[in-house]
Amino acid sequence: AAESTIKQRLGRLGRTQPGEYYALYNFDVKLEPFPTPQISQSDLISIEFSLRKSPLKDGLGYLKEFLPATPKKTAIDYTMDELIQM
Repeated sequence: AAESTIKQRLGRLGRTQPGEYYALYNFDVKLEPFPTPQISQSDLISIEFSLRKSPLKDGLGYLKEFLPATPKKTAIDYTMDELIQM
């Protein structure tokens, strides 16, 4: 769990309904400050396909400048090859 997720759950404690919160995690593990964005975990092929159907015809070429971590060029090339073969 990311540090922000743990803080969010602690903040929810007692606010939504009475109860207790027991966080079960290893304190020795370095926590990331925020969870990995879902778009960074998603399949680039489906993202590119959806973007090409939208007004953003340039797809990942346009979107990659706004991503938290730019996909590797090999991943983008693979994605484009797969879409061309479809």
